[in-house]
Amino acid sequence: MKETFFFSHDYNARNDRKMLRLKVNLKMCGVGIYWSLIEMLYEESGELFLSDIDVIADELRTDPDKVLSVVKDFELFKNDGEKFWSESVLSRLEKRQEKSKNASLNAKKRWEDANAMRSHSKRNAIKESKVKESKGQDSKEELEKNPDDKIISLPQILEAEKKEKEKSCAQKEKCLLILAQSGINPLNPLYESTWLILWDQPHFKGKPAAVMEMLARNLRDYDEDYAIKLMEKAITGNYKTVVWEDTKQKYLEFKNRQNGIKPIYSRENNTRVSTQPGKAFGKL
Repeated sequence: MKETFFFSHDYNARNDRKMLRLKVNLKMCGVGIYWSLIEMLYEESGELFLSDIDVIADELRTDPDKVLSVVKDFELFKNDGEKFWSESVLSRLEKRQEKSKNASLNAKKRWEDANAMRSHSKRNAIKESKVKESKGQDSKEELEKNPDDKIISLPQILEAEKKEKEKSCAQKEKCLLILAQSGINPLNPLYESTWLILWDQPHFKGKPAAVMEMLARNLRDYDEDYAIKLMEKAITGNYKTVVWEDTKQKYLEFKNRQNGIKPIYSRENNTRVSTQPGKAFGKL
């Protein structure tokens, strides 16, 4: 299905001087042609050919002369003799492209950070593997000293590996199930991958499911991006928890800064009174 967008539309646009002239001369037919042209400009990246006026008129079931009049006679569009455009449409398209570019860069950075965390976890796994290998070497030496001890066959080794793989898959399903049971259905795929990495960290790996479910419920108090950052900090800092006593206050302050709300301070004891009238915080 083709992706669709919307564009902003000033609710008092009908009172603009140019629009009033258009309505006087071409009635509501002219207004309808104008907004149809605006939609087409958004679909065609901001420019249309004057040579396509006949085609546009046929699509709108109207007279080509009326379409050409809307384009040229009311200062609503600009043209260079070949194409016509709207300055406001071009400006808004540019802003949309800039936002899309920034979102793409942010997503790329998040993926790079996630890969870095995976590498960190992989290094930890390699260390654990080396410890196990060392233990295995000790067992081998012990076996050489005691050749009568039972020797593990290849089928037994393969069966053990199969069980380990099944255990890993079951653990992953259990982790994701806890998210679902906690009412979390994240849109950002990084949320689930970061949650799985967190679960595999030393301080969280052995915790009961009920404790992890409580942690997941605490994360519901924050938007997805902020919750991901909290988990990332716990992973990279090797913390024992994700949400601290002052986390919610810091989150509120972060959201207030985003919304442009400035905190109010008491001059007497440097106490933050509120970020909005009637809402209180404690001392800084």
